[in-house]
This record gives sequence, structure tokens and C-alpha cells, in this order.
Amino acid sequence: SDPVEAVLWAIYSAEERMKWDSSAFKAYEVLGRQVQKSSQSFCDFLYCRIPLAPGVKDRDMVQERFLMKLPNEQGYAIAIQSCSPSQCTALGLEVPAGVIRARTILSGYILRPHHGGVLLRGVSQTDLGGSVPQWVQGFVKKAGKRMPLQWAERLQDYCNSKAEAQSY
Repeated sequence: SDPVEAVLWAIYSAEERMKWDSSAFKAYEVLGRQVQKSSQSFCDFLYCRIPLAPGVKDRDMVQERFLMKLPNEQGYAIAIQSCSPSQCTALGLEVPAGVIRARTILSGYILRPHHGGVLLRGVSQTDLGGSVPQWVQGFVKKAGKRMPLQWAERLQDYCNSKAEAQSY
């Protein structure tokens, strides 16, 4: 199968994502789908809950996610932002007790074919909300330098093992 589409599906499908990235989430669920006719993009809603550190309240996010095919068969883009409070209410997602709602300002990926492989670019800007202890901020800042590389390695290992299994 097409490497770009294989990587896209590993990131986009909640079921596939939880096979290789489950340590990052307590919950990762797709809530509903629709097609945006004006932009020719698929739109759905995600609910994510992430643990931060022992003694610090979990964060959850309700997100609106768009999937678009890039022009000239040059790959795909996934764009993610937080839903408005009224959208959260319409989806029936109030903030659970003991959890702080984080806000995804902008998150996303661009996936393009590149020399028989895949060039993946990602961005994530999130307001974790609430007060985060200074020691957790320091830990997250330090971990933030190596976490994207570890994430990409897990994704690559998962996609390579799936490709090897399909080649038999």
C-alpha cells in the first residue's frame, strides 16, 4: 500500500493510533463524522484525555479535526483545534470531575511522499489550563525536546512492522 496513506491511517484512525501511541492517552475517541462540502475535507470530533504527572489533574480536550487531501496528489493535511464550549455541550461533553479542560490552539500534520517514504511535519500548540506546578513545567519542557522524536520512532516502527506483515 501507499506509504503516505499507511502513515496517515496510523495517525488518523483512533483504533490504529491506540495500537502504537496508547501510553500518551487515558482516552482517545472519535465522536462523529461529517464532510465539509466547501473545503472538500472530512471533519470529525475527538475526545482525548491525557495524564500529566502524579498528583496533577488529568487534562482532557474536545477537538474538531479536519482531513484534507493536498493538491496534485501531494499528500494529506490534518488540522485540529478545540471545539467551542457550545460545541462541547452539543456533543454532550461537559468537563468530568477532577479533570481540567485543555485548549488545542492549533495542532496538525502534513504528510507528503518523499523519496519512496514519507515526510511528516507536525505542530502542536496547547494551553494545558489550570495551574501546572513549576516542577511539572520543567519536566514537560525537558521531555518536550525528546518526545516528538520518540513519538516519530514509535510511529515508524508500527508502520514498518505493518508493512512487513503485509508483505508475507
